[in-house]
Amino acid sequence: MLTTQQKTLLKEFIDQNIYSVDTYYGYKGDVILRIRTTSEHLVSSVISYCQQNNIESNTLKNRNLALYEIFIVGKDEDIYSLKD
Repeated sequence: MLTTQQKTLLKEFIDQNIYSVDTYYGYKGDVILRIRTTSEHLVSSVISYCQQNNIESNTLKNRNLALYEIFIVGKDEDIYSLKD
């Protein structure tokens, strides 16, 4: 389940050069949106968007595939409330 911030981000960049989009839950119940792309411009745009909106993100570059992976982290409040 994507967070509202992740849905908004995805809507903003869906028409860009995206290779694939995946979602999964992280170690502590974080909702992770992974965007894979070959575009350095898209990477910088998404990271800039995340910084402006206080969204946690990280980027990895796969040199073998010439592919970037952008990870956007959100908190699933339902999961976090169970842990407290």
